[in-house]
Amino acid sequence: MNLEQLLEQVSRGDEDAFRRLYDETSGKIHAIALMMLKSGESAEEVVQETYIKIWRQAPSYDANKGTAMAWMTTIVRRQAIDRIRSIQRQGKTEGALSQQAELMVNDIVNSKTDLDHHIWSCISRLTAERATLILLAFFAGYTHEELAQNTNKPLGTVKSSIRRGLMSLKECLEI
Repeated sequence: MNLEQLLEQVSRGDEDAFRRLYDETSGKIHAIALMMLKSGESAEEVVQETYIKIWRQAPSYDANKGTAMAWMTTIVRRQAIDRIRSIQRQGKTEGALSQQAELMVNDIVNSKTDLDHHIWSCISRLTAERATLILLAFFAGYTHEELAQNTNKPLGTVKSSIRRGLMSLKECLEI
């Protein structure tokens, strides 16, 4: 039985299907949370929250909009982003945030997270600053404001850098 079928059964309250779904996907879900959070304890909490949301939101899954794994990945990423923002609001220092951001970019680049070779080739053509800002914005969930604060750059500069980087990526990908 594939993930879409399991999710369909979960949407009807089938606990056995939920256990099977968890068994088949928890490794990848945990890896995503751990990559984003850098803390085993936080990752485990986010995984638990993710599966609670999957259980509750399973009826809203639409196979016509994407795969079950993509849907679940979106949920875990949102949960991890919420956790990162919560940690930041609790008063983590800017230095710690900068270290965390740097570690995230390194992990994203080293794992080549779900992107094909052509996209990574295009990202590698960007300036280091633009690539870093884009990776942190789209993979780690940083807002423009958080990136500006983290890099000690004006908000407009961050937005412009991301916009120009995305334009360069678009041109590269159209080739």
